[in-house]
Amino acid sequence: MKIRNILLILLILPLLGFSQYVKKSGPIVQILPGQVGVKHSSSGGYIIYKEGSHFINPFHTMHVYDIKIQELSEKMDVLDANGLQSTVGYSFRYAPLVNEIGNLHDEIGRDYLESIIKPEIRSVTRAVIGEYPAQELVFKRREIQEEINEKATRSLGERHINLDIIFITDIVLPQQIQDKLERKAMAEQEVKRKYMIIEELEKLRSELLIYKNELKDCKQNNCLDSTIKGIEQKIENQLEAISSMEKLLYNLNE
Repeated sequence: MKIRNILLILLILPLLGFSQYVKKSGPIVQILPGQVGVKHSSSGGYIIYKEGSHFINPFHTMHVYDIKIQELSEKMDVLDANGLQSTVGYSFRYAPLVNEIGNLHDEIGRDYLESIIKPEIRSVTRAVIGEYPAQELVFKRREIQEEINEKATRSLGERHINLDIIFITDIVLPQQIQDKLERKAMAEQEVKRKYMIIEELEKLRSELLIYKNELKDCKQNNCLDSTIKGIEQKIENQLEAISSMEKLLYNLNE
């Protein structure tokens, strides 16, 4: 009796283990929208499973991949062509290439974001930005972004990844470059202001000449005293305005 019970227990235990395995791992695998399943084929290669419920051998493993486009943002420090450090923020959208999902699983695996995408984008970004001096990073942002996109898209495409796009979201330049750009901007503003003052002076002097000729004609034609005084007042106002503008221009040139 005891031997029979022992044999029964030895028979039941493996079956219980198998049932628990089936309950936990299969044999029915649900592939949700935006996913595909990858499973080794007994004949070699891989079988790709699309959305739906699939029966698989419970001793086989179904690897489920998310194929929806996903987005991620990062920041990192980079060195420019002169070895100065800037901080670049960027975001990128990516997804595995569905028709190459078997190759992706075989060569890289499900951790492709950390093992391939992030390192490759960081490497390309550092290489591209390293070709530019820091002061050009802001003004040539679009050009730099396009170059990073082109190189990263090509390299990741060879690794079975679709890189949808990379956006450069932020560039923080070294403090000395920021100060230099601010000084340059202030100098440009001063030049513009000088041109505006010079143009205004030319206008005031032209108007002054008109008033003087008007006064001369008025005196020759015996205009009323009130008319003459009005023109003289215009001339006086004009001279004061010219004097103020000339002082302002002088101060800017100091």
